[in-house]
Amino acid sequence: MNNNKLLAAYEACYHTVSASYAQCLIDVATRQGADHSSLLEAAALTSEALATPSQRLPLGKMIALFESAIEQCADPLIGLHMGQQVQARTFSALGYAAMSCATLGEAIALIPRYESLVYDGGKTTVSANHQQLTVSWDAGLPASLEYQALNEVIVAGWLSFGRWITGEQGWLSEVRFRHSAPLDCSGYDRFFGCPVHFDADDNALCGPDYFTDLPLLQHDGELNTLMARQADSLLTKIQAKQTLADRISHLLDDMLPKGKPQPSHVASALHISERTLRRRLQHEGVSFTQLLNTARFARAKHYLTETPLSLLEIALLLGFSEQSSFTSAFQNWQGCSPSQYRKDRS
Repeated sequence: MNNNKLLAAYEACYHTVSASYAQCLIDVATRQGADHSSLLEAAALTSEALATPSQRLPLGKMIALFESAIEQCADPLIGLHMGQQVQARTFSALGYAAMSCATLGEAIALIPRYESLVYDGGKTTVSANHQQLTVSWDAGLPASLEYQALNEVIVAGWLSFGRWITGEQGWLSEVRFRHSAPLDCSGYDRFFGCPVHFDADDNALCGPDYFTDLPLLQHDGELNTLMARQADSLLTKIQAKQTLADRISHLLDDMLPKGKPQPSHVASALHISERTLRRRLQHEGVSFTQLLNTARFARAKHYLTETPLSLLEIALLLGFSEQSSFTSAFQNWQGCSPSQYRKDRS
């Protein structure tokens, strides 16, 4: 995918990041020689947009920053290097709440709860099995939009921050990334100090579960309570700014490959009744069917132009039970068949 198409695809996503996260990348890139003004220009950002750390920025702008930083610094591992330089403020209120916990386990438990303060598209899962702790992360993006720098800054940032708040350096047994391995893996070996696997099913850090008992160097009960309250307040504001239609659109992207999403499935995921879902969508002037068709159409155009998937495979990924149904729907959306659309853009 060329650069323009890449950025357009991310611009179409609904996900956002905090201004503090974008500022961290800018700081890292400028220390490596990138021009501050050029970075802002590449992402169509202003200094004012970054002045408030909790301000939300579209994911597309963060990807544009990454692309510009990679080019200006000639550093394809900019995500890994950014992750190594994160600080508490990088993670907004989550960072301060985590650093003031009593143990590493308590800090890790805050990630799934407050991670949307940093990036509201991903999902962190913490699991323990056979005395091994695994913290894995899904970007909430289609496989075709899996982005190396984003994966690496999240995973490397976890480890770097964990080392700082515990004072412990070597405790990993394995690291996994969903993207493919770069030509030179020496930077990963030096930083992680354990086997690093690529083309994996998830992005993850793995280590012995007893490390969750590690005490934190800056434990402060009063500060922890204060920052947890602030994190809850910020989280409420973020969620309040999202329309129900926005939240449903996010869910539909995840649900489509598993079959045609039903209103009842979406309502259950949002913890509301199907009747409430339909009523609130009506108030916003949109229907569930419209949102589903919009999500399907956007995904269909992407699959047709950016992947070699067959029409049947695309139909199934969009929740259609057969290819003919997909063809008929696409004809209504675009005014031509999927085959013709692909041919015209090849």
